[in-house]
Amino acid sequence: MVQTITKEWEITKTYIFDVASRDGIINLDWNDFESRARNMKVAVAVKVDEPSTVGELAQKAIGVVLDYMGNDLGSVIVAISFKPDDEMLMGEMESLCDSFSGLKEREIDMLWGIQSSNEIENKRCVSVFAFEKQQ
Repeated sequence: MVQTITKEWEITKTYIFDVASRDGIINLDWNDFESRARNMKVAVAVKVDEPSTVGELAQKAIGVVLDYMGNDLGSVIVAISFKPDDEMLMGEMESLCDSFSGLKEREIDMLWGIQSSNEIENKRCVSVFAFEKQQ
């Protein structure tokens, strides 16, 4: 399932309930979202929850964001979720490098975190919250 959210209030609500209200291994909180929203426009959120590797999920989510935003993308928050009974391994984290390096090449600010969640359908889920850069 790929879910794309474009309404600012719904993006904010999704971040609060799916990310900020949960404890993470690499934690993201409300301040991470708020500091970006203060300086940039909240633009789109993409959630990919499919039976794929975390690298493939991230690639897909970031691809949808880039297609939607184009050159207006200024910052992203990437929330990686896993089922509590199937923890993330370092080898899986290596597969994220390709997705993240594409953002770095475009000089896009990025923050990421990892959390466990019983609320996801599959073993892994990646959510990307995108912010439009100031002109």
